[in-house]
Amino acid sequence: MMAITVLSILGITIGMFLVRRFLGVRVCPICAGVSATWLWMVIAYYLGVSIDPIIPAILMGGSVVGIAYQGEKRNIGKNNLIARSPLLWKTVFLIIGFSAVYSFWQSKLLASGIEVVLAGIAYLVFTGKRGSSPAPQAATEHEKQVHDIEEKMKNCC
Repeated sequence: MMAITVLSILGITIGMFLVRRFLGVRVCPICAGVSATWLWMVIAYYLGVSIDPIIPAILMGGSVVGIAYQGEKRNIGKNNLIARSPLLWKTVFLIIGFSAVYSFWQSKLLASGIEVVLAGIAYLVFTGKRGSSPAPQAATEHEKQVHDIEEKMKNCC
């Protein structure tokens, strides 16, 4: 079973690398390889195929770590809680993520779903994203730029 897992990860990773390279899709190929592998394994497991649940559980844990890392990496240099406290972000996200994976494999699907939602809420709290409206600081900076341009136009001629 391990050989099939490795071949699946490699095949999907190479496929995503090519898609990324030729179509410009912004996806981490190895993340896609691992995630797609555990996804098909979980589906196969629940369809009655003999799969050792430890293998997709390990891969799911790897995905949790990868998401925590990507959350930190994408927020470096930004003014939010992840950038200010990456250890706190990873600690909170990993606890929730690992708990969600464990709940899933214990057939506590409601608990697992709630934990996935909590992980999403944690991301929103840590990044400071509250919807599609611009942040107040960004709006103030934009207004200042507009004012500067208006002043230059008044003093132009």
